[in-house]
Amino acid sequence: MTAIDMERRRKRSERIRNWIGFAILGGALAWAVVVVVVRTFGPESDLSLTQDKKIIRLVHWQLEGGYVKGMNEAMREYEKLHPDVSVQQIDIHERAYNQWVQTQLIGRTAPDLIELRFGPDLANRVVRYFVPITDIVDRPNPYNEGTDLEGLPWRETYMDGMMGGYFGELQDYYGVPT
Repeated sequence: MTAIDMERRRKRSERIRNWIGFAILGGALAWAVVVVVVRTFGPESDLSLTQDKKIIRLVHWQLEGGYVKGMNEAMREYEKLHPDVSVQQIDIHERAYNQWVQTQLIGRTAPDLIELRFGPDLANRVVRYFVPITDIVDRPNPYNEGTDLEGLPWRETYMDGMMGGYFGELQDYYGVPT
């Protein structure tokens, strides 16, 4: 085999590897486009043409199996009481959680319910992006009708008076403990 033949083989082999790389890249791009379209316009999206339910998105960093399962059960019970509502759970690993939430808040794409996770500058983030709920937690919880807790302000139905959701420096409730 001559040096010219060897060079031709090398170039041919290089071209084949390039085409395989382009095919893999094209396949990955096509897959990404399909995923984005389905998530954007699929039956569970806000932009779905067939969606007749309100969607409530909830994000948390508790990835323990029991927590996720318990949240799913609570969400299904809520949906039974409110058939026009779909509740979706977003679970983010705790290492990326604060950054993910901050990015969503800044981009105005945050979910409806966000588990507060203490970290640097939490009070500033809360006062900037969250709505105080003090007036709501001072009212009776309508889901307690017919129980021993009926008529009590919502915060008084917690053993700690809902202190986990109270920000003393802001003098308001901004969260509901799980």
